[in-house]
Amino acid sequence: MKKISILQILKQSSKVFFETFFGFLVLRKFNKYVVILGAHSENIPVFTKSSIDFYEDAKAIGAGLSSRDFTVLTGGGPGIMKNANEGAFESEKKTGTGHSVSITIPIPSEQNKNKFFEDTFEVDSFRTRKYLLRVYSEIFVFMPGGFGTLDELFMLLTITNTGKISKPIIILYGKNFWMPLVDFIKNQLEEKYNVVGKNVLNLFVVLNDPDEVFYHIEKNFNKDSFNKNITKNINA
Repeated sequence: MKKISILQILKQSSKVFFETFFGFLVLRKFNKYVVILGAHSENIPVFTKSSIDFYEDAKAIGAGLSSRDFTVLTGGGPGIMKNANEGAFESEKKTGTGHSVSITIPIPSEQNKNKFFEDTFEVDSFRTRKYLLRVYSEIFVFMPGGFGTLDELFMLLTITNTGKISKPIIILYGKNFWMPLVDFIKNQLEEKYNVVGKNVLNLFVVLNDPDEVFYHIEKNFNKDSFNKNITKNINA
């Protein structure tokens, strides 16, 4: 097996350091972050033909959160994330409250049309983006998505369940999409094989309407503990 040279290690370590450092400089400008993640694709028929139009709801959630003076933070992609950024960005222009921000990563197969943010920062590493998305955030809304969305969700559940970070507000949006996964976690992982904790289903809620999202966040968000929790999250 070919060994990795010290120079390669230093180069990669430096890259991660500087991406994280400059990412912090962007994120520290704002507060009260809500991360919204979901599918990159813009024309998934079932997203608009089911009982919920996920694209329109992402836009409505982004707008509603911005009007409540939250900062909407996404992975900067098209699709669901573009709609969330667009809703927040347009609301900010109208109301003067809230912000729209993104941490992006270049994907060769994608033509990104998302320009709806007040500030943005691009990284090359998924692990860096994953860290930056969660370190200043205490609220996460997971819309329907693919492997990237699931990766972010399961990492967040893991570090929450193990006490590495303060318990955030985690919302899975769209019961038809998420309930099969919730049933798998409960029936297989928790009850049959006992490979997760008994209270793991208490780490998140599954909601189906933008107003439910706003109510749940307003009921459970504690702005007084925000800075203390960030300090813990940075070290996770």
